Amino acid sequence: MNPLSEEAGEVASWLARVAALVPAIQEARDTVEATRHLPPALVARLRDADLYRLWVPRSLGGHEVPPHVMLRVVEEIARHDGSVAWSMMAGANSALLAARLPEAGGREVFGDPLTVVAGSLHNGGTAVRVDGGYRLTGRWRLASGCAEASWLICSASVTDEPGTGSPHIFFVPAAESEVIHEWDAVGLRGSGSNGFRVADVFVPERLHITPGAELVVDGPLYRSSMAHFINPPLGALALGIAEDAIGCFHDLAQKKTSRGSDLTLSERGAVQEKVGTARSLVSSARAYLHAATADLWSAAVAGTDIPHELTAEIMLSTATAAKNAAEAVRIVYTAAGSSSVVESSRLARCFRDVNVVNHHDAASLQVFERVGRYALTGR
Repeated sequence: MNPLSEEAGEVASWLARVAALVPAIQEARDTVEATRHLPPALVARLRDADLYRLWVPRSLGGHEVPPHVMLRVVEEIARHDGSVAWSMMAGANSALLAARLPEAGGREVFGDPLTVVAGSLHNGGTAVRVDGGYRLTGRWRLASGCAEASWLICSASVTDEPGTGSPHIFFVPAAESEVIHEWDAVGLRGSGSNGFRVADVFVPERLHITPGAELVVDGPLYRSSMAHFINPPLGALALGIAEDAIGCFHDLAQKKTSRGSDLTLSERGAVQEKVGTARSLVSSARAYLHAATADLWSAAVAGTDIPHELTAEIMLSTATAAKNAAEAVRIVYTAAGSSSVVESSRLARCFRDVNVVNHHDAASLQVFERVGRYALTGR
């Protein structure tokens, strides 16, 4: 089979799964926004479609899909709801850690098809070595989907290590944690990015990853830094929100007229120019993001070390996607006039959501500074 045809078929298969979920996502939109988390029935639909298992190793029953599949899936879900896409993306990204969990722990957490993982890789706790494992205490923030998860990722320092040391990663059953319902953000309200705490919980050695742990499961997705692969889907998510906004504006422009004019917005040259600009921003950013990700995947499949230049391109293409998406949404949000400012407007929600994406470290304006510094100074 032609490799390109095979790739297209794989993408189409996963997009068909997403299409089957669209009615449920649309039906839950208001509930997701009001309750600030995904309803259990929708989480179950995402789980049963295996979307949380896109990057689970095949040896654990997952799909281990190449990154271009993840980009397409995340963007398509975000086109219907940014919060749903964010929560699903965060859970799916966590599976990259499965390759470094001890084999027994990997089977326990990721071998279960009902598993949904959330958590935080920001050091928020301390662990003390005890017989057979560790006792873990801490508090973590911005753990998207933690209220719906069955397992939680906790990054923490081990107290008996000299100096600060790199943080270790622990997997804790969600039932042994307390969710802190503190997510009250402007946008992505339904992502459930709450905090959680654990207090003196025993974590066996099989559910612990040491810094620099060797691969237990080999594969191109797992050999390099997680950041190489978890950042591009964030850019795809922003582009999906922008596509949603442009689509909403298209529908509005067919019927809305400006004061003192019989022309609909769709018939006005100035508005047409704005829509053309918004579409060019999204399309060009998507092309850059997919091209950089394809280069990354080629290097990963070849088994070569990821060069610094390619890391810089991944960072820059992700941030560019988020920046261009936010600008595209701003253009159509403004062009819609008073129709976009009410709380219930879908355009307003796109505007809020995409601007929260832009506050993630991987999408911030500081990325442009860091990449520019590397281009100019080599460091």
